[in-house]
Amino acid sequence: MSALLELDRITSGYGRLPVLREVSLTVRTGEIVALIGANGAGKSTLLNTVMGLVAVAGGGIRFDGRMISGLPTSAIVRAGLAQVPERRQLFGAMTFEANVRLGAGVLAVGEADEPALP
Repeated sequence: MSALLELDRITSGYGRLPVLREVSLTVRTGEIVALIGANGAGKSTLLNTVMGLVAVAGGGIRFDGRMISGLPTSAIVRAGLAQVPERRQLFGAMTFEANVRLGAGVLAVGEADEPALP
């Protein structure tokens, strides 16, 4: 089975505070992976780093064979990778249908302004 998502010695965190130190993980096509750990262990930081919401300070991330570390979140989403937030209300003042429609339109917004994947 080929690797779909590869994290190679990822280091990231907030400001000068490293949260992840040289974390490696491989998710192969067809696998289901669960991150389990105590509060504050770095699970959310790991997912946010993969999505480009937290900067990679070291190492690299590949999705479907392409390097995505350092790309803007919008380019990562266009590549086919997404994250569903754990909180129940992404935009609480909007209906469920409006939230889904907003997410479905993300590919069309700003495409001309974003760099293409390598």
